[in-house]
Amino acid sequence: MIDAKTLRLITQNGLQAFAQGRILDGIAALKSLLPYCTNEAVICADAESLEKNYHYMLSFLRGGGDDEKRNEVQTKIQRSGISLIEQTGRKIRLHLNDDRYSEAFNRLQSTYSEPMSVLFEKWDSLLTPEERSDIQDDLFDLLWTSGFWTPQDLAFWYGFITEQHDMVQQHLTGALFLSIWEHYDGEKMQLLCLMAESECRRTHITAVAYLLLLRLRHKEVTALMPTLPECCLSRKKRLVADTCYEMLLMLLSEKDMKQELEEAERLSQELFSSKDSLNASNIKAIVTLKARYMRNRLQRGLDPNLAKAPLLHSCEYLRRIAHWFLPFDKNHPLFQSVMIDEKGNEKQKLSTLVDFILDCDVDKLAMLYLVANDKDFSKAALQLDKQELPDLENAAVPEYSLRFVIQDLFRFFVHSPLSSQLINPFREKLTLFDFPELANLIPANESIACCELLLELEQPRQAIAVLNSVIEREGASASILLLKGQALLKTKQIADAISCTRNAELLEPENTDVLGFLAQCYGLQSRHEEVLEYLQKLAELMPEDKRVQKLIPLTMNKVGRKEEALKHLFKLDYESTENDDDYNEILSHIADTALSLGKLDIAERYTEKVLERQNGKDAEALLRAGHIKLLQGDWKSSLDNYEQFVNLYCKQHNEDISSALSQWNKNREMLIEKGIKESDLLLVRDIIIADSDNSTQQTQS
Repeated sequence: MIDAKTLRLITQNGLQAFAQGRILDGIAALKSLLPYCTNEAVICADAESLEKNYHYMLSFLRGGGDDEKRNEVQTKIQRSGISLIEQTGRKIRLHLNDDRYSEAFNRLQSTYSEPMSVLFEKWDSLLTPEERSDIQDDLFDLLWTSGFWTPQDLAFWYGFITEQHDMVQQHLTGALFLSIWEHYDGEKMQLLCLMAESECRRTHITAVAYLLLLRLRHKEVTALMPTLPECCLSRKKRLVADTCYEMLLMLLSEKDMKQELEEAERLSQELFSSKDSLNASNIKAIVTLKARYMRNRLQRGLDPNLAKAPLLHSCEYLRRIAHWFLPFDKNHPLFQSVMIDEKGNEKQKLSTLVDFILDCDVDKLAMLYLVANDKDFSKAALQLDKQELPDLENAAVPEYSLRFVIQDLFRFFVHSPLSSQLINPFREKLTLFDFPELANLIPANESIACCELLLELEQPRQAIAVLNSVIEREGASASILLLKGQALLKTKQIADAISCTRNAELLEPENTDVLGFLAQCYGLQSRHEEVLEYLQKLAELMPEDKRVQKLIPLTMNKVGRKEEALKHLFKLDYESTENDDDYNEILSHIADTALSLGKLDIAERYTEKVLERQNGKDAEALLRAGHIKLLQGDWKSSLDNYEQFVNLYCKQHNEDISSALSQWNKNREMLIEKGIKESDLLLVRDIIIADSDNSTQQTQS
């Protein structure tokens, strides 16, 4: 018997072959599956007929025949082949019964004599809320695992779904999506297009998101099918753009979460390296970090609850696939059992907290289940309900949105029991921009917003392709050309990045973002004269920007204009206060510049200021102080400073003396230029090493 892995491989190869027009390869894949489907007479007969018809066509053409409609016939055979291989693969899959799909199908067959008729009869009868919830889950499984539809099936399900409550509509639309995701069916795709026109807002936005993801999933197949989602999506440009953006935002949320976990792990190791470190101050540092990340996420629209999702999703409730697509509804028995007290009143505080803290539906349902069934969660919930929550009592509950749909889908594809069996659109890093016919629906502004996310996700080449398309469609603007320049830079095409951004400068000569980026690019090419030119332009446009003001003297130093640099730094010193965050940096730059000019008194004075402000704990200043004393001929003081530098540098960087000596050696040429003999530097080096060895021996003894 064929195994599930081999079945998936052959089916996928066959579908791809038919979709790409390699019909003989597709027929070969189909024929290799037929021995495992011997009880399906109709499928076998259709497969035989398909092969015969295609060979008749090839023989006719080989014999010199000419048929103007041959391409139409070819496409028809491709579509038939796709349908047949999908049907064959599904039948074998059900027979194997080794995955959730087949388990759900076979469970329905064994539970009900006629699943479809029995379930609809039960649905129309008087049921308790708990019974109705169970039947709804079974209806989900029925639709999810249903075979390939006829137009009559389409009409029936459309009539049934549209008659239901909004929440039921959305739930069954999820089953429809999952069914098409597993096995492409044109009739089901038509129904999903109809659901995208629903007056129910939740169903409407959910169906559009589903259509777009299915377009990614079945990209080659849908290109052949008469029922394409583009006709529907072309009227939903706003939702198309938003869906693309939210998918990228979800990927960025995942990247951000990983960075947070790494940073938290690093900080924890630093703060809690011993028992003594377990104190209120260190705990506060961890909490502060978490709060900072949470604030940042909320401001940027990132998913704030992604890190806690695996804990929630491991619960027993989500072992049922239907529950991953169940909309959160306060009338649901699960909510009622947890949030309604003995008197029939809603536990307002707890309800508000769940609504406010957890956004997407699957997280809320998992939390409710855990509160209802886990002692620790239940105890915590009772405590929370007794707490005063002034900030949340009147808080606005976030409106259901496309963002929640994408969050739910991300969780399903990553954490659900089906995650290992399904192609994950978030892992494949597919976007709608892979499809020109869809990408062209997205307006320029929305395309730019998506490209900014693509750059954050380190996908610059895709961003460049999108921006080229936007430029071709709507022309170039300074913002578009700047973004393209940034993308080109990420692909290490520095010259092209400069050329592109110079065009942006022509359009907006006073655009500070453009000027700043050009300064950055020229800096990477060590073209410091050009860097200085753009920094000075920026300084005229942004005279209050201290960052630019600091960069100007540093760049002047690089082009040999050190006297000008020193004057500029003195001006910054005069305009700064001792409480400024960058004041020490300014003092250090003055000292370095003065030292390079041989103005030792100035260098010494400003170095002493830095050391005084840092309580002597500035390795760079100690090294500079050593250089100054050496140039003044005070070897003893110089070596004392060098020794302090080595000890501090090694401690701060967790390095040995060789690393500290490497830093010391960077100033070798400057010291020789100012009159220090190379032989004396060798003596100084050996003294530093000897002092370090003596210090190590004393410590060990």
